Amino acid sequence: MFTQAGRGSQSQFRGFGPEVFRRVIPDEVVEEIAARHGPDRRRRKLPVVVHLWLLVVGQLDSRARCLDALIRSVWEGWRRHLGLAADSKGVDKSALSRKNSSRSPAIFRDVFLWLVRKYEDRFGGKKKLPQLGKKVAIVDSTVADIAARLYRWFFNGGKHRRSGKAQAKIHVLYDADLKVPRGAEVSRGSAHDSKWAKKLLCIVTEPTLFLFDRGYWSHALFEWIVRKGHGFVTRLNEVAIPRKVKRLGKGDWLVRFDATVGKEIPFVLRMVRCKTEGGETLFFVTSLTDAREFPPETIAAMYVWRWEIEIFFRDLKHVLRLKSFLSYSANGIRLQVYAALIAYVLLKYLRACAALASEIEVEELSFKRVVDVVALWLGSAPEHCYRASPRAAQEQWDDLLVAIWCYGYRRERKRESQAGRGSSTRAA
Repeated sequence: MFTQAGRGSQSQFRGFGPEVFRRVIPDEVVEEIAARHGPDRRRRKLPVVVHLWLLVVGQLDSRARCLDALIRSVWEGWRRHLGLAADSKGVDKSALSRKNSSRSPAIFRDVFLWLVRKYEDRFGGKKKLPQLGKKVAIVDSTVADIAARLYRWFFNGGKHRRSGKAQAKIHVLYDADLKVPRGAEVSRGSAHDSKWAKKLLCIVTEPTLFLFDRGYWSHALFEWIVRKGHGFVTRLNEVAIPRKVKRLGKGDWLVRFDATVGKEIPFVLRMVRCKTEGGETLFFVTSLTDAREFPPETIAAMYVWRWEIEIFFRDLKHVLRLKSFLSYSANGIRLQVYAALIAYVLLKYLRACAALASEIEVEELSFKRVVDVVALWLGSAPEHCYRASPRAAQEQWDDLLVAIWCYGYRRERKRESQAGRGSSTRAA
């Protein structure tokens, strides 16, 4: 199947990439997307397909905590599978480091967007509120610590100025109906959320209801959302000054906001007062002004949906191990973020395929268990990471779906989660 090249050549490494992953994202798609962004210089050293799968597999391999560990883990399995000599040269660390610093993150971003469209076309998504007539999307961000040497790109400022601590902030647009991210941007940790929100919201073309917290409070953003035909639900900012225009019911008003925070909004919004089970009073602001169709309890329930993106961040940082970065360049960090998003949607795709093949609900399969099964499946049989014949590839695909179905079932929880209990609200 492969021939050993001379010492120093990396041609024997070009076949790397799990065949089951290539079945979902073909090499031709990746190469076509890469060609749109200009010629790939020094392609012989590290092709874009190999680079992509190295970073994706690195998110699943617990041993890949740095570039050396990633190359060592992958190359050892490759060498044993092909029967190559111990001194056979694999991927060069310097070549991988250079590509992390120079390859355009737009290539990985477009691969990610292509995969999301494929996931949507095949599996679609159930609308949370069909009578709304809009899709539901959540906007939020999370921070991750990075190497102190990167403070020039991702400097957090403030109290960390002397220590040189650096953070990257990952801004995400999460589709609550499809339950996968639709877009992402990476900025320095001190960047304000509202400055990056419009970049994410421009991705959406259909009428959508956006859910976000008080960190995205911006009168200009609210006006842009309404003028585009979208809607939103958010928490009332502590420094905002609402001016009541009309009372719609108990704890329910039409309001205007003065120009104390940003510019004045030229239209009325709706403010709803609700109480949690713990007795805390919360105020929500929304563009959904029809009190009959959307009572206060519904508005409060919509905001509770925002918790789904927190679960996504937990899976991204702890299950897919995005807390640690393999690169020491800002470009490499962006590449790894998109590689982690590709891995997330790819595993969601595999989980949906396994659920469809076994005729069960997708929610019955735990995402964390699916990640563990796929990581164990790749690590226990290194030949699964390399090119195979069509017949062997089909057998690998069937075996993986059976493994996901057998070991992916959720464990029954003995008690309700604390997050679920604390987030429920009722109208005041």
